[in-house]
Amino acid sequence: MIVSTAAGTDTTLYKFGDGLWTTEIDVTDRAALSRDIFGIWSTNQFSDSLAFYEKGKYSIKHDAQKTQRTIASLSIEAPNKMKSEYMFSIYARAHGIGTYADDIIRELFSGKKYYEDRYIQLAVARGSIALHVWMFVAHLLYEVADSCGSNLVARDVDQSGDGGLHAVDEVAAFYIGDNQKIGDHESGESLYNLAEKGRQYFGTTKEGQAKVNYQVITLLRQMKDIIKYSDGCKSSNNISTKNDIMTNADQILKLMTIPLVQMLIHNMYEYVAFESKAKKSELLIETFAKALLPQISTCSPSTYEFLVSNLYDAEDEQNFMSSNFNDIVAALQKMYKCLGFTCAEVGSYILHGTAEAETECNDMQPGKHIVTYAPKSDIRDHSLIDLDILQMKMLMEVDAFDAAKHIFIYGRNSFSKYSSFFYRSIFNIGSSSVSSNSPFGPIFEDYYEGPDYGNQIAMRALNKKIGGVMDNQMRAIVIESSNFIIFFGYILGLIWDVVRDCQSHKTSVSSMEHTWDRAVAFYAGSLENKGSENNQDGQLLYHAANRLCPNFGTCNSEEGRKGNSLLNDKIMAGFLEGRDLIGTEDCVGLDRIARKTILPAMLAVLIQATLAAAFYATNAPSNSSSGLYTENVVAEAYVYASALVPLVHQVDRNSADLLVRNMIEPLGITEEEGEPMPDGYVAIFSAFEKVILSEFETLWGMDCNLIGTFVDVYRDDSPESSMCSLSSSVVEGNKAMATSNAKNDASINKGCYAIVIVSAVGFALSFSVVW
Repeated sequence: MIVSTAAGTDTTLYKFGDGLWTTEIDVTDRAALSRDIFGIWSTNQFSDSLAFYEKGKYSIKHDAQKTQRTIASLSIEAPNKMKSEYMFSIYARAHGIGTYADDIIRELFSGKKYYEDRYIQLAVARGSIALHVWMFVAHLLYEVADSCGSNLVARDVDQSGDGGLHAVDEVAAFYIGDNQKIGDHESGESLYNLAEKGRQYFGTTKEGQAKVNYQVITLLRQMKDIIKYSDGCKSSNNISTKNDIMTNADQILKLMTIPLVQMLIHNMYEYVAFESKAKKSELLIETFAKALLPQISTCSPSTYEFLVSNLYDAEDEQNFMSSNFNDIVAALQKMYKCLGFTCAEVGSYILHGTAEAETECNDMQPGKHIVTYAPKSDIRDHSLIDLDILQMKMLMEVDAFDAAKHIFIYGRNSFSKYSSFFYRSIFNIGSSSVSSNSPFGPIFEDYYEGPDYGNQIAMRALNKKIGGVMDNQMRAIVIESSNFIIFFGYILGLIWDVVRDCQSHKTSVSSMEHTWDRAVAFYAGSLENKGSENNQDGQLLYHAANRLCPNFGTCNSEEGRKGNSLLNDKIMAGFLEGRDLIGTEDCVGLDRIARKTILPAMLAVLIQATLAAAFYATNAPSNSSSGLYTENVVAEAYVYASALVPLVHQVDRNSADLLVRNMIEPLGITEEEGEPMPDGYVAIFSAFEKVILSEFETLWGMDCNLIGTFVDVYRDDSPESSMCSLSSSVVEGNKAMATSNAKNDASINKGCYAIVIVSAVGFALSFSVVW
């Protein structure tokens, strides 16, 4: 730290890191925290290490009380300071507690019985940087973004109302620390130093320092210039300036993640290559894994589980690092795109100063298959929209609805060079006129009196503006309306755009192929795998069809495709055939595929969702204390019916009224006011079989056999039928049972549907399909 006076003025200047950062604001107390981190691992007394962590020594706040800042306090105070912030919420969810960083460090201090003190001290010091300081810097970056526009910063001190200027200097102080030299991996003890250590192992250098450090400092300077020399942060209407701040903050967080990856890989290699370093490496692997993997949970839950099982518990000798080193590294590398950086930015691991590790790293290439579909164009970024869904879901699970709403409105993963906010978002898709181009578009807009119906439903839930609806139900409404209303309409709109472009002969084949590819990307996303069985990572309509197929007997039974919906096979086959027809400009064939294959199969998925929700919502219990119906299925029934009722209204208003009365209006009611599905699910099934499906077949080529057949698995003589017809006598005879409580063991022969209620606790459903 250098303190000097600006030439010709009385202004005091504070310089960090050999002049890397200069400021007029005294944030020396923030930088001094790195000296406590240095004290943790450099002292010869183990008890002193704990004191440096818990009580601190060098970082004294500039308040009237001269309060001691401690490393521990950064985590202990986090739940109050960081609630609803994206990154903190993701880590708190993954670790199960808001004070996760403090818990991890205390476990190192007290729970590791088989490690030398010096190894524990080193792991604590590295963890203090990778867990505590890392997340606090993330918090300050969010403060900068939030302050720009409101021009108000409110923290424990320095409530300067400067649009975030002070917070930028704080970020620099915590990031660089005290006594840091430019490009030196031995001096200093904070995030800058961690990046320099990563550079040492991975050779990522720019202008004499780690490339990460060069870029972070550059972005921080840009942020400071935007605030200091622009009027943008003085006007709440200057969206562009606020967006620049948000973009820089997001990019810094991605860069800060690179050293976590580098240090994890380095210590993994030392663990497998050098027996003498194994004990030290074990603790560092576990520490860096816990600092990194929560972010990977937002990219691929299955990859996250694989890595956790290998890296989280160093004392679990059976599972710790049980997979091959290269397999673990390859799993990490597949996450780079989602984490926001490339293989080149991480670098190649350097062994003994010369050779590279034998782990080849390849970024996701254009033309990557989406399940069984080979696109003609680069739609990698489009397919990443499913990560927005996954991350919104995770955030809402920990009540971070504001952070989820930010993703919904502005996007986070699906980069778009055409968006003013850099990412395409679900909100923008829901606001697009594309959905109007499908045969369903005008019907929906007429019914809902405008084009923005999907966004309105989702935003009411994100804002918690639906009375009597619990947070878990709000979450279900946001996710299911995004898929079954917003994406559903948009996908069909893209398909019909291509059909009409083909018929007009005014659009190039490559342009039509790209639009067609986009429809596939929004249907299946990036998380589905070709030929996978029972993939649990998927988030879009493709995954919804797989989720529903066991309930309707529409699952594929072939090896390598088990658990995948036959409806998905039909839809993906249609996309493949349509792609080839675009190449030959066979517009008649393309129209046939759109109308006779893809549309009916997608509609069948929506009908499956609606029927299943109707069945389960009929028996949904109320909460004993509030009297509210708090099960997810009540909210799901609301969404599916809302997605389907405009089409039903088009063919039969009585049936539409039935859906509204049973599945839409009951949302948020109490037991005293009524119940979901007051007419029972049989009434809904009957309406479909007697009226709706026959009309859907006439208008949109809907075939009841696409939906599947319910079969009572508890009766060997359970009747089955491949006909989509229902005897009125059967309906009337079973109506009373359908609306009664679930304690009676009875079955219903419903033509295509034969259902059994097995107990008051739950239901057993098994179905077979006729194709």
